[in-house]
Amino acid sequence: MTVTVEVAHAAAGRLRVRIPQLADDRDFTHQLADWVSALDGVEEMRINGMARSLIIEYSPAVLTESALLDQISGYIQQADRVPLDSEPLPSETQLLDRPVISDWEHLPLPFLSLGLALVTAPLELPPLLFGVALVGAALPWLTRAADSIVQDGRPNVDLLDSLWMFLHALRGEFVAPALKTTLVGLRRTFRGTTSDERAAQAQAPLDFAPDLTWMELGRLQQRIPLTAMEVGDRLVVATNQLIPVDGIILTGAATIDAAEMTRETLPSHCTVGQAVYAGSRVVAGEVEILVQRLGDQTRAAWIAHLIKTLPVYSTDVGTQQAMLSHWAVVPTILGSATLFAFTGALGPAISPLQLDFGSGVQISMPTAILSALVYAARSGIYIRSGRALEALAHSSAVVIYHPTDAFTQRQDFREAIAHLEAQGMIVQDLNHLPPSEIAAVVHDLHRQGKTIAWIGDAIPEFASHAHADVSVAMARPGDLNLESADVLLLEEDWHHLILAIAIAKQALAVVYQNTAAIVIPNLVVVLGGVFLGFPPIIAVCTNNCTALMAELNGLAAFANWQPPLVQPALSLPPDIPTPAVANPTVDHETPFPFLNSLYSWQLT
Repeated sequence: MTVTVEVAHAAAGRLRVRIPQLADDRDFTHQLADWVSALDGVEEMRINGMARSLIIEYSPAVLTESALLDQISGYIQQADRVPLDSEPLPSETQLLDRPVISDWEHLPLPFLSLGLALVTAPLELPPLLFGVALVGAALPWLTRAADSIVQDGRPNVDLLDSLWMFLHALRGEFVAPALKTTLVGLRRTFRGTTSDERAAQAQAPLDFAPDLTWMELGRLQQRIPLTAMEVGDRLVVATNQLIPVDGIILTGAATIDAAEMTRETLPSHCTVGQAVYAGSRVVAGEVEILVQRLGDQTRAAWIAHLIKTLPVYSTDVGTQQAMLSHWAVVPTILGSATLFAFTGALGPAISPLQLDFGSGVQISMPTAILSALVYAARSGIYIRSGRALEALAHSSAVVIYHPTDAFTQRQDFREAIAHLEAQGMIVQDLNHLPPSEIAAVVHDLHRQGKTIAWIGDAIPEFASHAHADVSVAMARPGDLNLESADVLLLEEDWHHLILAIAIAKQALAVVYQNTAAIVIPNLVVVLGGVFLGFPPIIAVCTNNCTALMAELNGLAAFANWQPPLVQPALSLPPDIPTPAVANPTVDHETPFPFLNSLYSWQLT
């Protein structure tokens, strides 16, 4: 298909373009959103499907308008692929408060407003002084609210926040609005700082890998540049040296600290035959390593790429929550106005305007998804984006196509299939079908309402796989093409497929827990403000504390999580079917205990 782009509006630091396919092509929209949001200099972007427009906020010091437009045009002109059968795209998909940088420089005004709020009454200072400080502290909300009305023609949740703060200030309640600006600023700074630290931590093994290293050449050792090394070479790494490649130990033994690259938290003793990964450090000993992967093919590079690009925003659950937050703005304002008209009490009427907890959900959700993507990468599974993770979690049918018989005849294949079927999933092995009949099978599963995972060691060159919801490939030796599928398994090991699905389901379970942790307490507090006269400071503390707890829960989502074990299949003759495997129960313990009484999660 031909993708066109039209500039609808351009200003310093802002670009709005119209792309017709944004109205009805969900997959194209997700891919475009992931790509644009990862561009250097892009600070915020959102997609308005109804208006077929892409709105980008960017830093002119980093990215010029012409350069940005050229990159977008060049990218979308390459979109020549089969249209997908998908439902219409939701009207608005927005990245809320993306944690690009730390926000310390924006905190003085919120702290000033809070200080004035605390002393204005005791010192009998002019309220106008606090009002000026509050306007300065709340300027980000006011700017975003005005921009949404002027540029997009509709209000957003920032209007609710702005009304809530200034109506309370007009009533003489200064502390709650000032505290809101301060706590939100601190949370944003925490997110930015955490994001910066994670990015620096992930990049460190790549930046500080030695430029020169010892390599075995026959019986001699020679010091060569790391860039000259190739797959199949033999590398010697000694005490206190960083391992710069992924590979297998050929000779020797060592204590290796691989905490950043695997799920092992303590250094472990490694010997011949064991795998080692770039970014690990030899604490003691010396090993000779057979080089299997270098540079951007290593797990360390995967993790750094995921943390840098943050491909976590384009999810259906995020889009639905964004839509709910957007469409609730006008009814919330009308509800508050109606309540005031009937009661004449401004305090209770203002309380519903705090119902913007949808933004807290959207901000905390990416932390859980990113934790899942990084955990998967450390386990040898590359999941391209949050959308792919979500589709994998919802998969109810697995379609397998691979022309090599060995792919579907190993023992772990039988174990994995038994495990999937025990979870209630439909498994279809299409190796025996000609390509002309495969598309019909996939379409039939779609008509049954199944979410389809297409699995093979490579994606075939016909259009039927494009109608699957998520594609999974097993990496070829020495060739890790991260664009070959939505999910890439490092090894030809079917147990990795089970693990990938379990990781995806755990991530969504944490997202739902976070949603409950934010929505339920905030709803209780808002209702308390309407009917019981709760002071607004309770709403501020509840709103920000629950959002922070949800973010922390997302960061720690996989800290102590143990993946389900696949029970080994019985050793049966080939003509006897493998017995079903019991469905494992997984403990989804969270940092805040009250959620454990609300939800008990089981991977099915």
